[in-house]
Amino acid sequence: MKKLRDCTPIKILRIIYLGLCQSVLQYGISIWGGAGKSSFMEIERAQRAILKVMLKKPFRFPTDELYETFPVLRVRQLFILSATLHAHKSVKNRPDYQTLLSKRNFHVPLPNANSLLARRCPYYSHILIYNNINKSCNIKGLSTQSCKLTTKKLLLSLTYSETEEIINSKHLSAYNTSTL
Repeated sequence: MKKLRDCTPIKILRIIYLGLCQSVLQYGISIWGGAGKSSFMEIERAQRAILKVMLKKPFRFPTDELYETFPVLRVRQLFILSATLHAHKSVKNRPDYQTLLSKRNFHVPLPNANSLLARRCPYYSHILIYNNINKSCNIKGLSTQSCKLTTKKLLLSLTYSETEEIINSKHLSAYNTSTL
C-alpha cells in the first residue's frame, strides 16, 4: 500500500481497498460475526491501520475524520450490512412473507432465545438487525441489490455510537431517514 499511495489517485486506492482489504474483512466478519465488541477490536484496528497507511495519515489521526475522508464502511457496519442482506434473502423465502407485507408495521418475528449465546446466533441476531434497519429505511419490498445500496447509504451516514445502537437492539426511530 505504501508504494501504491504515491502513484495512484484516491479513487483507484478505494477500488484497491475494496478488492483486497474489504473482501478479507468480510470473510473475517462471517467467522467472527456473533463475537462480542472486544473481539471485533482487533479487526477494527487492522482496518484503521490500512486506511492510515493508504492515506498517509499519522498514527494518532482521529478515527471519525479518517472515515469522513475515505468513505468506506467500518467493520461493525460491514457486519450489519452482511446480516441485513442475509436476513433479507431469508425473509423473502418465508412462507408468511405475504402476510408480513400486508401488516401495517413490518416486523419479522424473532425466534425464541433464552440465553446470550442463542441471541448471538445468526438466526436471532440477523433478524433483529434487519428489523432495526427496516425501521430506519424501508427495505422490505426491495430487491437484494437495492437493499444493499439503501443500507450502505444509511450506514455511511451513521456515527460509531449509532452503529452500536443498531447491534445492541435499540431502535432507530431517532435516525429515521425516509429519503434514502
